[in-house]
Amino acid sequence: MKNQFNELWNKYQIFIWPLIGGGISIALLILVIVPQLFKILNTNTKIEETKQKIDKLNNKVADLKKVNVSEYKDNFNKLNIVIPTRIDAPSAISQIQTIAASSNVQIVSFGVAIPQTDSGTNNFLIKVEFKGSNASINNFIEQLKNAPRLMTINKIEITGDKTGTNFNTTLAIQAYFSKQQTTLSAIEDSITLLSDKDKELLSKIDKSVKTIPVVSEDTITGPKGKPNPFE
Repeated sequence: MKNQFNELWNKYQIFIWPLIGGGISIALLILVIVPQLFKILNTNTKIEETKQKIDKLNNKVADLKKVNVSEYKDNFNKLNIVIPTRIDAPSAISQIQTIAASSNVQIVSFGVAIPQTDSGTNNFLIKVEFKGSNASINNFIEQLKNAPRLMTINKIEITGDKTGTNFNTTLAIQAYFSKQQTTLSAIEDSITLLSDKDKELLSKIDKSVKTIPVVSEDTITGPKGKPNPFE
């Protein structure tokens, strides 16, 4: 048996050794070389992704260089008048009072319903009662639409007096605010610059503020109305 094996080995070893070498080469290829190739491909992919991020950051830096910081601060202050980052009821009330005076209506009473701090709402109600002529009331409503502070009329009740020339009016006005953002965008996110429409809107806000002075809760003292006149 041993002699037969030796004879077969001597006869076919010229073919067997290449097969063994080929098998070892294939094993090395599968176990070592192929994983290394995958690692190289993954590394190249990560390098390309990193290059793309760097390009985005370079573009962001270029955009930031175009930004006028003082101008953006001024624009932010304007937007904070339209929709403050807190309730700031005095600013809304002062604007309503200014509009009432310029519209020639007589305010009878004011009331403010301040929401709870944890209520999650972004608006509060102002109840205002006043009297005036039909033209004065219409003028008041039109000016309220163009007030610097973002406000909408939630409910309106009008009753005439005995003379038929003056009307008693009750308005439920919603004034809006937006809580300050506490999260920042990702560093690789692109910057959104102001569009022409945005600039046009800011120009309108600027004109509105000059027409109707704004008083914030930082500059007013004294009583600020009933906690909730709707209860």
